[in-house]
Amino acid sequence: MKRLNKLIAVLTSVVVVVSLSIPALSFADIGNTGGSDSATVQPAPEPAPEPSVDEDAAATPSEEPATNCTATIKYYENVTYEEPGVQPDEGNRYLLGTRTLAGLTEGEVLNAWDYVIDIPGFFFFDGWPAKVTVSANPEDNVIELFYFRFWNQSYTVNYYVMEGADLSADTWGEALAPEGVEFVKFGSEVFDNQPYGELVEGDAYEYKIDGAYAVDTYPAEIRVGTDDGNNAINVLYVPESAVLPGDGGNGGNGGAGG
Repeated sequence: MKRLNKLIAVLTSVVVVVSLSIPALSFADIGNTGGSDSATVQPAPEPAPEPSVDEDAAATPSEEPATNCTATIKYYENVTYEEPGVQPDEGNRYLLGTRTLAGLTEGEVLNAWDYVIDIPGFFFFDGWPAKVTVSANPEDNVIELFYFRFWNQSYTVNYYVMEGADLSADTWGEALAPEGVEFVKFGSEVFDNQPYGELVEGDAYEYKIDGAYAVDTYPAEIRVGTDDGNNAINVLYVPESAVLPGDGGNGGNGGAGG
């Protein structure tokens, strides 16, 4: 009897030791046993795919290009003749004029050659930039074109003796009213290779001549134009004998004026 009890105790110890040596089973092992009462574990869901990105669409701005852009064309003279009393700008240029282009589309390309125009008395020299891509900022849309003025014009100064005029009159109309007033041309000068637009003042040619007095010029001044036939100043003299007492002196304000 004691031997039987001892055998039972040994078997019990063996069962305990064996049970402690069996590793724990995972839920995955349980699911693979195939038994009807075994626990079933569902696989984890796959992550949702990332939304696709159209790289071209991402790189293209969504805004439409502006269609109300403006550009300015500036026309300059590179100064070779300086206007009396008018200083050129810091680039030694005069601004001849501007032209504004409206209703342009952003991204449109402007070619400077398309805006070169014929300006009487001037010839085109250069411009920049050669091309402009229109921007929404009007300050970026500027083309500057540069011209020189021609120096191939001429003007004429004619000298006349006026006889029979009433030099005591207050106006030229009254001075020339008497019958028999004559203008006798006694000389002329031609000045070649002059700049277009030059200001010529008549009193610069009222030379002192023995036996005569300069009384006036007509017109008083001219701007040299492209038609040389119209570029003329007439200097009027009267004989010394025709000058009234007290009227003497060169530069003649004789009596007629206005």
